Amino acid sequence: YDYTANIGPNRASIRYVEDVSFTDGSNFGLPASAEYPWSSKFLQYEHALVTVDDDCKMILWDQYGDNEEQDAVNLASSAVLQELCTVGFISPPMCAGFGIIVADPTPTPKTPKSPKTSKSPKTPKSSKRA
Repeated sequence: YDYTANIGPNRASIRYVEDVSFTDGSNFGLPASAEYPWSSKFLQYEHALVTVDDDCKMILWDQYGDNEEQDAVNLASSAVLQELCTVGFISPPMCAGFGIIVADPTPTPKTPKSPKTSKSPKTPKSSKRA
């Protein structure tokens, strides 16, 4: 925490910086990558107003931060989820729960081609008789 203060009876103000680091993908069996969203790093500046009861049990954690910083983390998280869904690491139903629709990896049976219609057979040329 870079700032803490008692701001009233049973109330405190806490300010801190959250360091958000994304995987390089290798822990999911993917080749390590430093290309976005993999290996991304973000700092989020957070502030919380905390209320506790008389036994010092937390009853309210009212946290806020910068919307732009949170949007950047959310966007990178969505991109990682999309990648993991695309490679099949996350099941299609779970991906759908995140709003990500992936193509069904089950191959669809090929429809048989219709037989070619043949032209009427050519009549053989008559052989010349001597």
